[in-house]
Amino acid sequence: MKSTIKLLILLTYTIAVFFIKNYLTLLIIAILNIILMILFRVPKLKALKNIYYLSFFIIFTAVINFLVENINSALLISVRLILVCNFTYTFKTIFSPMELAKAIETLCFPFKIFGVNPKDISLIINIALTFIPILSNEFIQIKYALKSKGIAMSGINKVKSIKYMMKPLIYGILRRTNELEYTLRVKGYSEI
Repeated sequence: MKSTIKLLILLTYTIAVFFIKNYLTLLIIAILNIILMILFRVPKLKALKNIYYLSFFIIFTAVINFLVENINSALLISVRLILVCNFTYTFKTIFSPMELAKAIETLCFPFKIFGVNPKDISLIINIALTFIPILSNEFIQIKYALKSKGIAMSGINKVKSIKYMMKPLIYGILRRTNELEYTLRVKGYSEI
């Protein structure tokens, strides 16, 4: 139940931040984020790196908002995205994958009325979340392997090198999917 409440807090927080238009309120939320990071001993450098890795997405979203609306809208969406990304990172460090699976299973329990198994939904989401770092590491390894073979990864060559990166990445995804299917069958998991 505790994990379900944590997940509901994350979802409520994420939705609420995108409805706030007052910069003072957003500043108060930023201070609360920092306090939470200190209380739960979240590594500050890793949190900053996380925002740095997401900066392309944040800047891209801000530019689109600037072109469609105005500078204030672009700044507001940037601040909101930074706050949500930071809070999500903090949440990720204090929430284990099993807690998340149990919370999702509890929240999806009402779908049982429609014949949907909540355990299946939590399993799918848990697998997806564990696959993200695996695929990220595989992508980095492929990039380094291509660099060591002399394939340029900058400028106009970056676009050309994508085809060299995608083949092994897709192969790796398919291979891991087969391994995952085999593992689930061995453990006796059934769709029926």
